[in-house]
Amino acid sequence: MTATSMSKKKIVSTDLSAFEQLSQIMAYIADPDEGCLWVIEQDFKDIAPYTIEEAYEVFEAIQNNDSEHIKEELGDLLLQVVFHSAIAKNKNLFEMEDVIKVLNEKLIRRHPHIFEDWPVETIADIVRNWELIKAKEKADNSEQKTTDERSLIDGVSKALPALKRAQKIQMKALNSNFINPDLKTRFAKIKEEVLELEEALKSQNKAHVEEEMGDLLFAISCLGQSQNIHAEEALSKASDKFENRFRFVETELKKQNIELQNATAEQIDLAWKNAKKAK
Repeated sequence: MTATSMSKKKIVSTDLSAFEQLSQIMAYIADPDEGCLWVIEQDFKDIAPYTIEEAYEVFEAIQNNDSEHIKEELGDLLLQVVFHSAIAKNKNLFEMEDVIKVLNEKLIRRHPHIFEDWPVETIADIVRNWELIKAKEKADNSEQKTTDERSLIDGVSKALPALKRAQKIQMKALNSNFINPDLKTRFAKIKEEVLELEEALKSQNKAHVEEEMGDLLFAISCLGQSQNIHAEEALSKASDKFENRFRFVETELKKQNIELQNATAEQIDLAWKNAKKAK
C-alpha cells in the first residue's frame, strides 16, 4: 500500500456516542488496508514511551490545577488505550470491547462492599480488601509459580518509577504487618541508614555508597507510605520549590551584575535566604 492509494473519504457517524465515534475514527486510522501508514506500522513497544509520557502530562496538568488541560491530557491518555487496542485488533489478539469488559469485571470484583455484601467500616478496610482480592487474582493467574513461590508483594511492576515502585512494595508490606508503621520506628530506621551512608562514603566504594543511598531513600519513602504521603509527588513538589528558588537567586544576583558562577558563598547564601522569604 502507498500513501497515494488512500483516497476514499471516511465519514464519521454523527449518530454515535462520543466514545463510539472515537472507536470508529481509530478503526479508520488503523485499518490495515486504508489506514494511516505510520499508525499501521506501530507496535506495542513503539508507542509504549508515548503512553508513559501522556500519563505524566496528565499528572502535570493535575498539579497545575488546570481543568481544561486535564481534560485535554486525559483525552491524549485515552488515545493511548484506544491505540494499543487497535494494534491488538490488527494482530487478532483482542479489541477495545475486550479491554472494557475486563475492566468492568475487575471493578465489580474489587468492590464487594458495593456489588456484594462484604461489610466495611473504614477506608482502610476497603483498601485492605482491594489488596487481598488483587493478590488472589495474581495468584490465580500465576500458572508458572508454585504456592511456595508466590508472595504478598507479587504484581508490582518493575517498570514503575523507582519511588512509586518502592511505595507500592511498602504498602503491601505494611498491609501484611511486615513493616511497623510506628513513627519512632520509621525515624530510627532513617537515622540508621544515614549513619550507614556516612560509613560508606568514608570507604569511597561507589557500589557501597549507591547501595546505602538506595537504602536511605527507601527508608524515607517508607516513612511517607506509613503516613499516606506519595513520595513521587513530594519529591516533585520539592524539585519545583528548588527550581523557583534557584531562579530567584539567579535573578537576585543579576540585579547586582553578578553571575551565579562568579558569586561568593556569602552572596549566594544571602540570595537563597531572600528566596526562601519570597516563596
